[in-house]
Amino acid sequence: MSRATGRERLTILCWDLWPSGPLASALALARWVSGHGPGAPAAVEVEVVSLWDGPWRAAFGAVADVHVVNGGDGEDGGGRDGDPPWQESFDLDGVARPSGGSRRSRRGSPSAVVPDGLRDLGLRRAADGVRGTLLRRRLARDVSPVWLAGAPGARLLHYVPERRPVVAHHGEHADRPDRLPDLSAEDLALLAERPDRWIAGGERAEADLRSWGARAPVTVVPDLLLLDETQPDCAEVRTRLAAEHGIDPGAPLVVSTGAIDWWDTPDAFLQVAWEVHRRPGHDDVRFLWLGEHSDHRMLWPLRHDIAHAGLSDVVHVVCTGTPTSPVLTCADVVLLSRRGAWAPTDLRGLEAIAASLVRWPLHGEAPGRRGATTVVPALDDRAMADAVIGRLHEERGAGSEEGTIGVRNRHTARRVGPVLLDILRSARRGA
Repeated sequence: MSRATGRERLTILCWDLWPSGPLASALALARWVSGHGPGAPAAVEVEVVSLWDGPWRAAFGAVADVHVVNGGDGEDGGGRDGDPPWQESFDLDGVARPSGGSRRSRRGSPSAVVPDGLRDLGLRRAADGVRGTLLRRRLARDVSPVWLAGAPGARLLHYVPERRPVVAHHGEHADRPDRLPDLSAEDLALLAERPDRWIAGGERAEADLRSWGARAPVTVVPDLLLLDETQPDCAEVRTRLAAEHGIDPGAPLVVSTGAIDWWDTPDAFLQVAWEVHRRPGHDDVRFLWLGEHSDHRMLWPLRHDIAHAGLSDVVHVVCTGTPTSPVLTCADVVLLSRRGAWAPTDLRGLEAIAASLVRWPLHGEAPGRRGATTVVPALDDRAMADAVIGRLHEERGAGSEEGTIGVRNRHTARRVGPVLLDILRSARRGA
């Protein structure tokens, strides 16, 4: 409960504001409890505390007060007043900082002035101490529940008062906490002991928590996903793709999404496109890469390879910051050439919107077909091309007993939100 307004209050803790599965669940929860969406409760005040900034700062700022521990401009990191789109700018010392004015203009409160001033004097340890004290005071202002959006944010638990109940979330496709490289032994010990309840996104997540050693009770609740309640008009989507990118509306369409980095391996996506295109009878298939949080400069190497492969009319590249793009829902096949599931797009989210999904396995996962998803051997481009062709020959959505509608319904805020809100309201230390 907020002391200032008397309204219910929820604090969300996270490692950063870069798109990921756990953060997508936290954003969907923040939107719903703050009064947005079907069946939403009377508005709950939401506060987000993140160690680091990221592209979803503005999305959270639309429904919550946002405080970024390392790099916030102002006490609440901009809050609800319309943050500019996140990007990095570089001062002459080469240190990346959020854009939006000079360093002096961004220091609007003691939470920024004191630690930044000490840091600029070379007193980093003193700066960290002041920042920690201010954070501890912030989190001690009330006794409302705390939602830990994934194990990486465990470092913030050191600053949460004992009287505040903590509900921690572990997504179905998240790495087990003890496999995360950024958590110290002290962080892991606190993560095992401090939460009052754990929310596991599925049976795999529950098994991870129990085998790792989580002390608190574990409740399985389907991961809350960022999903539109309505289906897009695919004819309209394909018409727009034809007008903007010259993609034949009637051509089979294979879509992938990701950043331009080692994790998302866009070169593997291009290799699969080349393999499919050279197969007899498949030269009409078109491929589209949605470059998440990528600008034209970042996408230039991929476009260079496309041109040199002679696939300029076959493979298209689009800059986008929306991983749940209607294009993914309207694709005949979604192809995920990603080495891991954690970011930038949540794998469970893709399973909920894709008619057919072809991907490499997660750690320890066996290849095979499960509903609308086909998992092929890791790094096997030819196997992935075979799976894409096999899916294209099927009727759209065939072979999926669950189907995207069934998956959607299990993960919407309308269904999952009330369950999570009840758990947050009932969480108590020692319960």
